[in-house]
Amino acid sequence: MGPRRSTVAALAAFFCLTPSLCAAEGDDRDAWLRRVDASRRGYELYAARAWESYAAHNAAFRRSAPGTPANYAEDPTLRRGDVVMTDSGMVVYAGADGGAARFTALADWRGDARRREDLLELQKASLAEPSGHSR
Repeated sequence: MGPRRSTVAALAAFFCLTPSLCAAEGDDRDAWLRRVDASRRGYELYAARAWESYAAHNAAFRRSAPGTPANYAEDPTLRRGDVVMTDSGMVVYAGADGGAARFTALADWRGDARRREDLLELQKASLAEPSGHSR
């Protein structure tokens, strides 16, 4: 065997390119394939559960009237004091009582007075009719 042929044979053995050179490694390959298959099945189960959760949340969001606080009541990231813009203006999330979300109109909110005034100005500007346009 020449130097080139011995190099090719060594590389084939190293990368398990020929079955005759890799008979001992075959069992390890089968075990690896079983682990890959188990991981794939596990991921597919996870993805199906995640999709079901997303679809349920999305359906609940669509059932509520657009532009109302009910759209945001199911949002798991909502925290007390968060401000939400609705069709009728801004509301402040006040927490949940027995699972029902409570929102307070910005004008009635008793939080930080300076923040409330700034938000009321922003609300006024957002609800104002643009010049030359009608809603």
